[in-house]
Amino acid sequence: MSLPNRPHGLPRRIPAWAWKWLKWRTGKKPAPKPPSPTPAPKPSPGPKLPLRGCDYVSGPTPAALKKAGVQFVCRYLSTPGNAKNLTKAEATALHKAGIAVVLVFETTANRALSGAAAGRADAQSARNQAAALGIPKTVPIYFAVDFDATPAQQTPINNYLRAAATVLGKNGVGIYGGYYPVSRALKAGVCAWGWQTYAWSGGLWYQGRHIEQYQNGAHIAGHSVDLDHAVRYPYGAWEPS
Repeated sequence: MSLPNRPHGLPRRIPAWAWKWLKWRTGKKPAPKPPSPTPAPKPSPGPKLPLRGCDYVSGPTPAALKKAGVQFVCRYLSTPGNAKNLTKAEATALHKAGIAVVLVFETTANRALSGAAAGRADAQSARNQAAALGIPKTVPIYFAVDFDATPAQQTPINNYLRAAATVLGKNGVGIYGGYYPVSRALKAGVCAWGWQTYAWSGGLWYQGRHIEQYQNGAHIAGHSVDLDHAVRYPYGAWEPS
């Protein structure tokens, strides 16, 4: 019996694999695969962490800070006209030296216990002062809880921060304080940024913190400063352009 459709010149007994190969070889070839799409560019990585910073009332010159390896400073806003407040000339000089600026608002240590009305008033004052310094509205402001806050005191603290967010937006509000008020405020979602001091923290560091103040009473160029690290990026700084 002859094989049907057997090409001329081939032997009668052809292995099955040969028929498959012949059919593939003489049949329609598959279309070539389209070229792979160009991958999207990867976002630029942030700076190597931790970043070195410090905070002070009256501190070293920007040149001295730069020489000491400082990459950012945390500076005050408070009652208008207070001598500890950041000035426009200082901010300009810091940026010229390549040093970023973090803003913290503090009038008195326990101001946050005054609740919502105080939070709104302080946020508006802080925003007005920042605007006068030429600081964009996108730069957040930390609000200080500069004492060992108890769990019972967290309610007015949260109300203060929540009210500040009605002026600045939640992403415009941060908290400075010990482990417990910082962790409780961030977990409650009343602010977006956390700057934790080692004080009143019992050796604990909250995982969600952005900045940590790890030493008080250090000295740079003869000036007393507190030392900080930025452990997450971004950390709410006004960066040099």
